[in-house]
Amino acid sequence: PRGGGGGGRSGGRDSPRPDSRSGSPAIPVDEPAAEEGPEESEEPKEMTQEEYKKNKTLLVDYFFDDKDEKAAIETMKEWVGFDPDRVADFLTFFVFRSIERKGMDWQAANRFFRLLPTVLSAGAFKDGIAAIAGNIDDYRCDLPLAPQYIAQMFAGPIADGHLSFAELAEICKRAGPPKEKDDDDEPDEIEEGYILEEGIALDVVCKALKGVADIAGAPRAAIVFEESGVDLADFANDLTVAADKIESTFSLSEILSGNPLTPVKGKIAELLGAEEGFEASAVAAEMEGAFDAGIRSSAEYVQEVALAALRAAIPDASKCDSDRPMEELERFIPLLKSVVWGPDKDDKEGREMAMLFAAQRFAHDAGHPPGLLTRLFKDVYSGDVVCERPILQWRDDSSATVPGKDKALFEVQEYLVELAPEEDEDEEIHE
Repeated sequence: PRGGGGGGRSGGRDSPRPDSRSGSPAIPVDEPAAEEGPEESEEPKEMTQEEYKKNKTLLVDYFFDDKDEKAAIETMKEWVGFDPDRVADFLTFFVFRSIERKGMDWQAANRFFRLLPTVLSAGAFKDGIAAIAGNIDDYRCDLPLAPQYIAQMFAGPIADGHLSFAELAEICKRAGPPKEKDDDDEPDEIEEGYILEEGIALDVVCKALKGVADIAGAPRAAIVFEESGVDLADFANDLTVAADKIESTFSLSEILSGNPLTPVKGKIAELLGAEEGFEASAVAAEMEGAFDAGIRSSAEYVQEVALAALRAAIPDASKCDSDRPMEELERFIPLLKSVVWGPDKDDKEGREMAMLFAAQRFAHDAGHPPGLLTRLFKDVYSGDVVCERPILQWRDDSSATVPGKDKALFEVQEYLVELAPEEDEDEEIHE
């Protein structure tokens, strides 16, 4: 080992050295220490094209073997000179190699693709999506189901708010393969509108929307679709199903029937705004009777009800005393517990995270008064609405559907440190 005893020599560096003339030990003499100047840290060099080709191939090969999407993302963080210019090339390379691979684990590919926006600039990522869409007909020649697999890849970033459904729709309307060039000096151009004309675009956008419902729930997909303003009929032509058959062909009825949270907003506002006052447990019971389990099990339902409860409990967040438990919030705890615990145990931690995102949104809308979010986290934790693991999962979550995450993390960083020992104990229990 480096610095490990000098290959078996006796004595350390401070042992007296024998005097060459008398053989007796010499008196140790303190030698003046060499002057140390400030260390110059070298700027990491950008990858050459050859280094980039080697690195991207190694990363994809390793990922295919171990399916560790987090390790792959950590490796990409170290690539200098990658974003933005090489992003589109990497994304198309990854998709091509995935299609080429026999027995491809598409679920693993989807997990990796979903994390990519956390290490890529937004513009470069969207350019990469456009490059993939432009090549989709070529991919389909190698694998007929390629549009379906690619649509499912796109679903993760849409569900997490890194790519809007409107942006995907616009990309698919314009996408096409590169035009052939007679001269290398000619500018790069695409056959704009090609995948729309070939009937591929409808398949991609509809299956991406269905993919959002599969991974984040129909309420989330319905909200994504409603906010986009996209008309799916714009993608229908002679090579696709008729516009009036889109909903049934792609099993989108639950998504296209409207935002299921619209009646939730009206109902919770009515109950919490009753002139004669209310009991939180009675409100919880009435909400349970008004909405089916499919709606109540969703994170979107929890966020909507929790945000309404926080606004009713704390009408002026700037006047809150964050040094003590909030008495104003206490009466709402039974309601919050009811919506977070939900109709079943499935994805309870997801609903707990939704409660925390509602608190984040409330603090963001209030302008992040000092101490407010930490107080809210402490109160819902002590009230058994959430436990420590979802708080730490909220910390690590990279989705962009709720604004104000950076300020929120800064606000609660000391509280997260307090929870760290409990995180270790929780991990030991689960092991």
